[in-house]
Amino acid sequence: CGLSDAVSIRDRGWDHVTYISISTAAGLAFLGDLDSKKFENCISLGINNNISLRQTRAGELSMWKGLTASNASRNSVFAFSLAANGVSGPSDVFTGEMGFFKQVSGKFDLHLDVNRILKTMIKNYPVEYHAMSAVESCESLRSSIDGEIKEIEIETFSVADKIIIKGPEKKRPKTKETADHSMPYLVAYTLLYGRPGPKSYRSEFLENRKIAALIDKTHFTISERFDQLYPEHLPFRITVKTASGEFENEIIDPRGHHRNPFSWEGIVQKGKSLMSEESAKEIVTAVKTL
Repeated sequence: CGLSDAVSIRDRGWDHVTYISISTAAGLAFLGDLDSKKFENCISLGINNNISLRQTRAGELSMWKGLTASNASRNSVFAFSLAANGVSGPSDVFTGEMGFFKQVSGKFDLHLDVNRILKTMIKNYPVEYHAMSAVESCESLRSSIDGEIKEIEIETFSVADKIIIKGPEKKRPKTKETADHSMPYLVAYTLLYGRPGPKSYRSEFLENRKIAALIDKTHFTISERFDQLYPEHLPFRITVKTASGEFENEIIDPRGHHRNPFSWEGIVQKGKSLMSEESAKEIVTAVKTL
């Protein structure tokens, strides 16, 4: 989180998962009580061969989108094993003439906040982070809409537009990975069928004509006010127009956001909805006894 706050590498064509390589290596080095030299080598080995392309999240998305973070962590576990056993990594991996600053991020100052983890968001739906308010808003509005939908107007912010709105793939997603990163698809699905879940990305929905028709009735506008609110907030506003009138909903901080957090009971309920009762009990017990 601290690295992402310091500088975004997305606009340079690199995926944020690149930072997971660094943070995982650093965390393992700390837990493994490596001395300062081995600690440095662990991070160097962890990042040098683990720079992730942003293409993972561009165009039609593949299964790799959901695996790339775990792959970065796996590679850093291997880097830790090497460093712990005395293998050295490239020197000056951040500041060198061919290092991270010059090739990937540009120079930045890192200010670590030990309380930053308290701002972590817990997803309420199996959708891309920036679509959380959109889905919650549509779910809340759905039951009050009267009549056939003629038009949908949505106000959002620039980052959401860049990641989960623009591009033809977002209007006609062909894969589960593209659909859960498509605000047009998620808005249409939720208005038609309600709360999205793991089964919402089956071919019967990806090829659904009603969803496609509703997507074509949807128009997006970038709000200057919302751009100012992001990233501290996750704003979204929708207006649904029918013959009976207009139906509106706006959400600034969705459930699960650090400003609108889950209760412990809510987290447990979410877990139970995704796994067997026995597995849920085991995890709850493990977490409570940490």
